[in-house]
Amino acid sequence: MSRGLRTVELVQAFLWTCDDCGRDNFERAVLLDPESVEGSEAAEFTDSAVAEVGEAADVLGIQVGGDWVMAPSHVRCTHCGAEFDTECAT
Repeated sequence: MSRGLRTVELVQAFLWTCDDCGRDNFERAVLLDPESVEGSEAAEFTDSAVAEVGEAADVLGIQVGGDWVMAPSHVRCTHCGAEFDTECAT
């Protein structure tokens, strides 16, 4: 459904709040090299995840595509310069 607007590309990112200055930051996701995923367990996870996403997309009537990404291992606040290691919330 085009409304005559220009199109931009969305990039997956992670939101985090700096413990030093309290301001929000966004960090781009890190592209995961598919060749770095090894072993039958990884292949099983990949196959089941792709199937699950595909089924959900069919139900919602949306198109799915993209790359595998992961969170960065460390970040730097763009406001105050503080640096942190990262962990993903569960």
